[in-house]
Amino acid sequence: MKTVIFDPDTPYDASGLPSVTLVADSALVMPGRPLFLPDFSQHWRGIVYLGVRISKLGKGVAPKFARRYYDAVCAAFHPLAFSDTGERIGAGFAGLYDGAVVLGSMLGAEEGAEYIDIACGRQTLAVDMAVVDKAVSAVSYWSTLKTGDIIMAAGMMLDAPLRVGDMLEATVNGAPSLKVKIK
Repeated sequence: MKTVIFDPDTPYDASGLPSVTLVADSALVMPGRPLFLPDFSQHWRGIVYLGVRISKLGKGVAPKFARRYYDAVCAAFHPLAFSDTGERIGAGFAGLYDGAVVLGSMLGAEEGAEYIDIACGRQTLAVDMAVVDKAVSAVSYWSTLKTGDIIMAAGMMLDAPLRVGDMLEATVNGAPSLKVKIK
């Protein structure tokens, strides 16, 4: 299983490769487990993503056929470390330490939906499923999609800082998907 974070704001780099971050299995926190914030920073924020679970093998999938390749969605969370001056810490591997991405419970993907709403606290994001389809297509062009892969295709930065003791909850189309305690 591979997990990929796709950046829809800069979908391709200068060489034409998709702008993705591959997440190691050790970086995943499964549903029901707490999220531990490492002590290399005292300032944390995070991004809540819409993740899609790949349901069949695929290579070179065109965007118009991408929905045939995922069957479930979830909310996913990736905390980001910042310095005292507000600069992001962790370009590269430091941003994907062990236990750095929390996956929520999978929910069935609605067929034909144009948008899926993610909510966390008072923030909401309507994810355009065309963006998700483009992400699935881009990843499949360079890497074979396999059953169980997770692609996190669109996300929103949370306004509030993260603190130890916080409980983070997110919904997908109003259904609970993610609940994690920050430790």
